[in-house]
Amino acid sequence: MRRPAALLAAWLAASPAVLAAETGRIAVELNDLQPGDKGGCRAVFVLGNGIGKTVDKLTLRVVAFNAAGKASIFLSLDVGALPVGKTRVLRFDLGDKLACPAVGRMVLDDVTACAGDGLAPPACLAAIALTSRAAIPFDF
Repeated sequence: MRRPAALLAAWLAASPAVLAAETGRIAVELNDLQPGDKGGCRAVFVLGNGIGKTVDKLTLRVVAFNAAGKASIFLSLDVGALPVGKTRVLRFDLGDKLACPAVGRMVLDDVTACAGDGLAPPACLAAIALTSRAAIPFDF
């Protein structure tokens, strides 16, 4: 019988965020869409830093498309600092005008801020590896 610590280690080893971090990437996973407290929808993201240097500030521009394929919500996601090897789990409200079942796709449009030793938004954008565990695609 496996111990809880061994199970957690096995789960973390299989996590897309950890796998991408091992390859020198910034992993950004759309983990889930959850109903918001006041209606609407909330997106859960899991991020992992495998680029070998601390990201002091990271801001992502993400667009949510409705089921008809129309851009509905434009978000600026302030991730904050992302230390090397650290996994962060963040929730962002998509607002109260778009329910989770109506979200058809999420797109990472750009990296608008990426600060750290020798880092700039274009380099961070190039290092990002996207995955989705949600029922919708998450892509560039």
